[in-house]
Amino acid sequence: MKKKLQAYGIETSTGNSGVLEGNGIVAHFSWDGEANLLIEIQKRPLTTYCGQVSGKLRAFLRECQGY
Repeated sequence: MKKKLQAYGIETSTGNSGVLEGNGIVAHFSWDGEANLLIEIQKRPLTTYCGQVSGKLRAFLRECQGY
C-alpha cells in the first residue's frame, strides 16, 4: 500500500504508524498490522473538502483490496 501511495505522490513514515503527506494534505495514520487502519487528517488545503479526502481514501483502499 505504501508503494502505491508513493506512486500517487504521498510520502509515508516507515512502520505501522506515522505521517502521510502529499498534495497539501497531512494526516497521521496507525495500523494494527491486521484489519484496522486509522487515518486522521491534520491539514488540508482550504479548497479541499473533508468529504473529498474521505472519498479518495476509500476509493484507494478499495483499489488496494481488489474491489
